[in-house]
Amino acid sequence: MLGLPQRAALRRLGLVVLALSVTLLSACGDGTSTTFHSVHAGERHTCAIDSDGNAWCWGGNRFGQLGDGSNVGRSRPVRVEGGHSFVALALGSTHTCGVDSEGTAWCWGGNFVGKLGDGTSASSSVPVRVTGLPGKVDAIIATSDRSCAVSGGALWCWGDNTQNAMGIDRRGIFLTATEVLPANVVSHAMSPGRACTVAEKVLCVGIDVDGALPVDGVYGTVIKGLPDEPLVEVAAAQFMFCGRTDAGRVFCWGNLSWFIGQDGSLQEDIWFRPSELAGAHADKLATMEATVCVLEDGRVVCRGRLPGEGWVLSGGVGAPVVDAQKLGEPWVIPFPGNVRDVSGGYAHICAVDENGQVWCSGSNSDGQLGDGGTNDSLEPVRVTTG
Repeated sequence: MLGLPQRAALRRLGLVVLALSVTLLSACGDGTSTTFHSVHAGERHTCAIDSDGNAWCWGGNRFGQLGDGSNVGRSRPVRVEGGHSFVALALGSTHTCGVDSEGTAWCWGGNFVGKLGDGTSASSSVPVRVTGLPGKVDAIIATSDRSCAVSGGALWCWGDNTQNAMGIDRRGIFLTATEVLPANVVSHAMSPGRACTVAEKVLCVGIDVDGALPVDGVYGTVIKGLPDEPLVEVAAAQFMFCGRTDAGRVFCWGNLSWFIGQDGSLQEDIWFRPSELAGAHADKLATMEATVCVLEDGRVVCRGRLPGEGWVLSGGVGAPVVDAQKLGEPWVIPFPGNVRDVSGGYAHICAVDENGQVWCSGSNSDGQLGDGGTNDSLEPVRVTTG
């Protein structure tokens, strides 16, 4: 028979075992114990930054764009190697870039046109440091063929400039960061072969605007017809750009012959004619291939359409069935709770809710929705880390 000291010791041991069990359950649980504060969607992969600054990525990984040291695609998040504490990420089609807490820029993934910026054309499945930047980086941007950063108000870019999508008078491949605009850059957005910058003016360069005369030494076209209040953000879809004012007004321009006007009608040749999205009160912009979304009072409200007849007939990701001739009407993606952050890829979109959980909707061909499968989903699915 056990005495009091032995029974007390057993009780203490039981409490320790119980505490360990609870800890293990909390760590493993249903795979959602990691909390995130931002999400970033690319063409076929997605990344997010957790509350400790760790970057997690999932989806296509043929060129090492997930940063986990492999070229194996993942349908659930894996942690980016290197031990960096990230504050911002930007995703291209086959590469990823990030800024750490010290303002240093890193890139990883495909590098066949120098878009990693490390002075080589060798791909890397782990982060490599961008070279040539003058100091701390304030913002990072990426698209399929190049990357850019804002440092001290100046815009620096690296990668493919054969189509003059950087807007400088030298074409070719740039393996390290090259200055594009010297000062006053507020926001910059890129799509394949095109780019728009918010500085003292809103200037667009690249395909379709290549013949424009240089402005202050930079080739491109000034977008006119914007409001007197300055833009604070610009975002790029495949063939159009949208800008947001501090008051939440949204204006879009591009060369989509089928771009939907605010009255639901088709508009032609509007590359240089900004059109306001009526009724928009945006806190942030998010774009997909042919869809413009805004974060508005915790909801994600979208206009436009996604490629493929099935998407159009469904009205887009997460949208109710609507008349295909009236896709200019806004529709809400049913993310649960209040959305704190949102980002659009080519044909999928992801959001962070008020509890720090990530939800994704749309195409899932490479596991970019992060739910452990590869089935497309119009309804948002929760990203699971375990």
